[in-house]
Amino acid sequence: MEPGPIRSCSECRQESCSWIFSELSPEEFARFTRLVRHVTYDAGEAVFHEGGLQFGVYVVCRGKVKVVEKSPNGKRQILKLLRAGEILGEESLFADGGYIAFARTLEPSTLAFITKDKFLEFIKEHPSVTFKLLDKLARELVAFRSKLVEVAYGSSEERLARLLLAIGEQFGRAEAGRVELGLDLSRTELAELAGVAPETAIRTLARLREARLIQLEGHRIILLDPQGLRQLARPLPIAVRENLL
Repeated sequence: MEPGPIRSCSECRQESCSWIFSELSPEEFARFTRLVRHVTYDAGEAVFHEGGLQFGVYVVCRGKVKVVEKSPNGKRQILKLLRAGEILGEESLFADGGYIAFARTLEPSTLAFITKDKFLEFIKEHPSVTFKLLDKLARELVAFRSKLVEVAYGSSEERLARLLLAIGEQFGRAEAGRVELGLDLSRTELAELAGVAPETAIRTLARLREARLIQLEGHRIILLDPQGLRQLARPLPIAVRENLL
């Protein structure tokens, strides 16, 4: 049976929340939880839209969310995937204007929302959260710059191999040297996350299957030879503390 929606932070644990709150005392964290309200979403539902006014930030309490940016010609690039315990919408927190991308749930999800003014007031009073948030943003900036180089110069095999390994590490289930990806993504979504065309992603996955590096079963992907994939892929030069880039 699927777990029900989270209605309050008392149903969760402090250590299950975003790591940026990890240095707060129980009393300080309790104060933060009184500022949030919980919102439930069905699978495929928009959390916010690109260009929409930024009213606040979210913490993913349950479920998974993708953050996507759309180019003027309609092409989409998944910027990152988030799961429970990760913060969403913080990129636009200190800038004027709206959200720089749109966010959509991948499965039924519950998110805790806090308004922008309340969040900014809270982090002013709790500098540990501010420094951890800056750490997170800086790490993602370095990682995105590396992905830009990867998209410009890396092969489709290298991009997809690194992506499959990253998904396996964060969401996968390992058994007898094999890793089943625990994330149900369509071929189009895999392509958007790797920065390749869907047709290229399909051909590349077929080549990886022929090389006996992966096994394909519908949407399911099983990593048969993670070490072989590592020989193809170059990891990002910095580890992000949250989410999948």
